Amino acid sequence: MAQYNPYDFKWVINANGDFDLSIKDGVVEMEEGIRPAILNSLFCDARNASGSQRVAHERRGWFGSILPFYNKEVGSQLWTLEQKRMTEDTRNLLVSYLQEALKWMVDLGLISKPPIITGISTEGGKITVYVKIETETFTISL
Repeated sequence: MAQYNPYDFKWVINANGDFDLSIKDGVVEMEEGIRPAILNSLFCDARNASGSQRVAHERRGWFGSILPFYNKEVGSQLWTLEQKRMTEDTRNLLVSYLQEALKWMVDLGLISKPPIITGISTEGGKITVYVKIETETFTISL
């Protein structure tokens, strides 16, 4: 049986603008490079260990976290900000969650320095964050 690294799963954007795993002939496709690692790190929901949710299933989490070869929570806490107003505290949490979710990439040497937040916009009722990682800039909308 092939061993999969959840950070190499290939993601595609569906008709609704959401991310889906790319599946071809019944097999999850893989993609090399930092793009899938960034997408998994930011957009998969890390399990909320703080217990701030009333019931266990509201703590979310991602199935990749239980795979035996990677003993780390996969994803970010960005999902916990979905219903928050954009205050300075929320902005600080957002930046902290982004950095926390991508820290493993620095620790393993996949990128040489932490991501840089180059801008945050709250226009149109959604939060858009501009993140520079190495030589690439990513736009993240929440």
